[in-house]
Order: sequence, then C-alpha cells, then structure tokens
Amino acid sequence: MIDSQDQLWVTDFGLARTAADAGLTMTGDLLGTLRYMSPEQALAKHGLVDHRTDVYSLGVTLYELLTGTPAVAGNDREEILNAITLEDPRPPRAVDAAIPRDLETIVVKSMAREPNERYATAKELADDLQRFLEARPLVAKRSTLWQRAAKWMRRRRAVVRAISAGLAIAIVGLAVSTVLAWRAYRGEVEQRQLADERYREVKEQRRQARRAVDKMYLEVADKWLARQPQMGDLQKQFLQEVLRYYQEFAKEKGEDEEASFDRAEAYLRVAQLLVFSQGQEAQTPLFQANALLEELARQFPDKGIYTERLAQAQNLLAFSGVEDGKQKLERAVSLMEGLVERYPEEPQYQYGLGVRLLNLANNVTGAGELKEGERLCRRVVALMEKLIRSPSPKPDYYRILAGAADTLAGSQQQAGNWLKAAENYRKACDGLQRLTPDSSGLPEYQHDLDPFNWHNLGNSYRDLGATLGQLKRFEEAEAAFAKAIRIHDKQVADFPTAPQYWTALFRDYRDKGTMFWIRGQSREADQAYGQAQKFGDRMAAAFSAEDLDHDFALFLVTCPDPKWWNAKRVREWASKATVRSPLSYQAWNTLGIAHYRLGQYASAITALEKAMTLRPHEHAADEFFLAMTYWRHHDERQARIWYEKVVTWMDKSRLQDPDLLRYRDEASELLGLKDRAVREMEVSPAKDKQR
Repeated sequence: MIDSQDQLWVTDFGLARTAADAGLTMTGDLLGTLRYMSPEQALAKHGLVDHRTDVYSLGVTLYELLTGTPAVAGNDREEILNAITLEDPRPPRAVDAAIPRDLETIVVKSMAREPNERYATAKELADDLQRFLEARPLVAKRSTLWQRAAKWMRRRRAVVRAISAGLAIAIVGLAVSTVLAWRAYRGEVEQRQLADERYREVKEQRRQARRAVDKMYLEVADKWLARQPQMGDLQKQFLQEVLRYYQEFAKEKGEDEEASFDRAEAYLRVAQLLVFSQGQEAQTPLFQANALLEELARQFPDKGIYTERLAQAQNLLAFSGVEDGKQKLERAVSLMEGLVERYPEEPQYQYGLGVRLLNLANNVTGAGELKEGERLCRRVVALMEKLIRSPSPKPDYYRILAGAADTLAGSQQQAGNWLKAAENYRKACDGLQRLTPDSSGLPEYQHDLDPFNWHNLGNSYRDLGATLGQLKRFEEAEAAFAKAIRIHDKQVADFPTAPQYWTALFRDYRDKGTMFWIRGQSREADQAYGQAQKFGDRMAAAFSAEDLDHDFALFLVTCPDPKWWNAKRVREWASKATVRSPLSYQAWNTLGIAHYRLGQYASAITALEKAMTLRPHEHAADEFFLAMTYWRHHDERQARIWYEKVVTWMDKSRLQDPDLLRYRDEASELLGLKDRAVREMEVSPAKDKQR
C-alpha cells in the first residue's frame, strides 16, 4: 500500500484472521494467501517459486472474477492445500457457459499446475488477453486429451503404479474371460451401431431444420420484410422467433470444422438481425463469429467462404458502432482483395469486394475525404460494369453500381463539379431503374417491388434535379424533381407510418423550391417551400409531437428566403433535443443557429462551440455562423479569425458547395468584407469542363 507521502507499506491482513480461516498466512509457515497460492508454494518447493507463481495467482484471480466462485474449493487449511496440490479447478465454462472459450483457454494456461506450462511472463498473459479482445488467434492452445491424461498420471504416480500392477493381473483374467465376453461384445457393437445410426439421423434432422430456417430467413426476410419499411407486430414477432433460433443454435457444442462454421454462421445471422436496429447489441455475436472465422480462415486458407464470411463480420462490426469502424472496413476490403487475387474468375468475390469498397467509400466521404472517396467509388464502378457485361448479370450488380455512382456524384457536387455530378446521378438512376421490369423512362410505381430501391431512385432523381438547377438547366431539373416527387408521394400513400418517405417528400419540395429561388421565380419557390413546410409539419404531428426532423429544423433557420424562418420553434425543438441527446452534434448546431437568428448571441456561441467539439468531421457552417455571432456580439477580432479560418478550408475543400456559399456570402456582407472568392452559384458548362 502507498500512503499520502508516497511511502510503501507491505501488509498482510491474513495475520488478523483466525486459524480456521482459509485465507490465513501462518507465521513461519507458507507465505501467501491460500486460495491464490500456486502448487509449488503449497508444496514448499521454494526452488520453483519465481515470477510464474505470480502468473498462477493472476489466473486464479481472473477465474474468480469471471465465474464469481473461488478456483480452489475448501473450508479449512488442509482441505484447500489438498485441492491446490491434487485437484484441477473446474473449467470456467463448466461454471458459466457464457464465458468465451478463448478466454477460458487463457485462464487455464495461467493456472497450469506445472510452472513451465504457464505463460512465461505476465506480459505474455497480457498479450494473449489483448488478442482475445481484438478477436485474433491466441498463442495459448487447449490441452489435448493425451496431455490431460499425462498431467493426471504425474500427479498420481502411486495410483498409476498400483493400476499398472493390477493391470498385469487383469490381463490374465481378461484372457480367460475373452470367449465369454465375445458374445456380449457383439451385442454391444450392434447396440452402438444402432446408436450411431440414430445420432446420424438426429444430426441430419437438425441440418434439415437449419436449412429450413435459413431458407425462411433468406427468402421471407428478403422478400417480405424488405418490402415493409416499418415493421408491424407480425414482422417483429417473426424476427424475434428467428433470432431466438439462431441464438440457441450458436450455443451448440462441437469442435470440428463443420460445427465451428455453423456456429459462426448462426452468430452472423443474429448480428444481421440486430445491427441495423440495435447496433451495439450486435457486437457480442459479431466478435464471437469473428473469432471462429479467424481460426477457420487460418486453418483452411484454401476455403474462400471462411475468408468471405470473415470480411462480412468485419463489415458488420463497422456498422455496429465500434470505435475503429474505418479500420474494420479496410480489413474487410483487404480480405476480399485477397480472394479476388486468388480466384479472379469468381464473380461472387468481385461483387463482395465491390460492396466492401462502397461501404468504405461512404465512410471516408462522410468524413470529408472526398478524393479518397472518389477513388474508391471509381473502383466499384469498374468492378460492377465488368460484372454487368457477364452473360448473366445479377440485379445486385446494378444496385451497387447505382450506389457507387450516387456517392461519387455527391463528392463531385460538394467540389462544384456539377457536370460530372449530373452524369453520375443519371448513372445512379439508370442503375436503379434496371431493377424494375421496365427500364425505358420512369416505370410505373409498383407496390410489390422493393420499396427501398424505389426510395433510392427517388432520392437520386432529387439530387439530379438539384444539380441540374445549379447548371441552369431548369427544364431538365423540373422533370427530375417531378419523378422524385411522384415516387415518394406514392410511397407516403402506401406506407403512411414510415417516416423516411415523409422526410424524402419534404426534401424533394425543399430542393425544388431552392431551384426556383436560384432561377428568380419567387412565386414558384414559395409554392414549393410551402409544400415542404406542409410535409415537415405533418412529420412532426404524425411521429412526435415534441420533435422535428433535423433537416426540417435546419430549413426553418437557413432557407434562402428568410420569410420561411421560424427560429423560436427550432430553438424549442433543439433545446429538448440536446437534453435527450447531449452528444448530438446536429442538435447543438441547429440550436446555435436558432439562437443567432433570435439575437441571443452568448447562447449561440456556447451552442456552436459545443457542436464543434462533437462534430465527426469539418463542417464550415459552424464557423460561418460563429463568425457572424462574434461580430454581432461586438468581438470583431474573433469574428475575423473564424471567418478567415473557414474561408481557407472552404477554398481547399468545398469551394462550390451551394449552402456554404450562401453562408459565406451572408457572413462576408455582415463583416463588410469584399470576398473575391465568393462567386455566384451559377456554373457554366464551359467553365465546368475546364475544371
């Protein structure tokens, strides 16, 4: 113990106990608390006592922490000493089956009876624990049956000698009884054969049941649940039953290759059912699946399915909210790249690589790494276009191609490359339309098709319309907005309780209104903005009386036309949102802008600076509003510092972002600056081609 003056004190509270206490250290006797004492200490083999004794004690401590019970049973000193020297503790999983098998292996190796069978150092123990936490293969291996038998014989040499002598006598008796036993043996063999046959029947029945549930999950979940944007009680009940089945199956024992892979598949199914609704709850089954698949991929490198599933586990881990999500996505890409290199003619691996690349592209693009996102998207496009040219292209190829084109267009849009963005938004629309029966023009909306594909198609048409508006190609833009509104309006009618379709319709009209605003058609802009507000109000009324969609709230304080501002309403919503979700960057950002619009500058500074500490990546809107707030708050020096900082960043990264250009223009006018870099949001095709 260390006191307040950093003085070290060595204590032994065991001396304060009674002689009947199993934890007692007796004066002049064995040194150590009995339950945590190693076998060499208990046997007083002082020559064997070294740092590995401490490793044993660490293992015993970890055992008790995991199981909640002492590793060594006994009520008095003699009983505990006998247990330490003669008995092995119960395996941790025999006490609690929920303890991971790899963690049990670490504990058992730490508590090995022979010092040379333990970890050589505490660092080796710590390293293996770190490998377990990262779901990597351990250095420690489970003891084989022969190793356990050998340990047992070493501890009981006298018993083994007695058995050996008795065995010699038994051999003679065995020879005499062989003839008599033969008939009994034949009967036993027949019984065993019947039992084996029954076991095989049961195993095959379980396999058939598993295939039936898999078929039900894959077909029903994909075709039925996928078309229900918001699940009702029946769908939820179905998923709960499937989830319960896979959770039970994952607990099945078995150490062979087939059993390990079946368990890994079950864990993956559980994770898939949880990851998009209860993200963090999916992490436990994902780590379990990952550990099994890491080992299978290591043992059987020629079986690509294990590596493919491992990439899937890494990908799902990223979506479950782990801190190193980007690294998980990069690992998934690396694994699939290895498979494509080894099996260049396997389309499933090329498709899998495309999916992993697209997920990584969305991740880095969302973090502001636009050039890296574009590079990854171009790889996806190249892969999917190659697969589409194959004799039997699958619909999923078009879906991933559309996703990559849409992400690529978003990056180009933020960089102001409007012509390229429009080209890729068209490619996204074309790819999604391939998933419908009629690819000529906009097909009739059909309720029995996957609504998520329709939803994405509508979103791509909306983004295409906004991009064409920036290019002043207004007739084409209006046609694109009309298609987006047509799709989302039908989805709102078909799925009135699914908020994502109301949100999409609000965005359609909002962006259409901005297109008219750019064009100078204020009456048409008012009509579109009025429709946007109507759907925003319906969202708030239908889904949460005290809540607003974040995009709708932002519209009410940043709409190009100030007549649509309603800062008081946004302040009320954002204040409640920051209480419910104090780590929400969006809530603090919106609250800060609302305070600014209301002239509450001290509160605006507090909220905007809070938003900046929480935001996942650079976002110039915070700095522009912070600069304007400081200016209004009579701190011109801070206002100029923030303005110059954000302008420098914007000139390098987002020079043509239309929303940021509006904020920049508003700030430069307020600060009385002649910002030559601020340009109109008009981009001619000729200039765009030169860029």
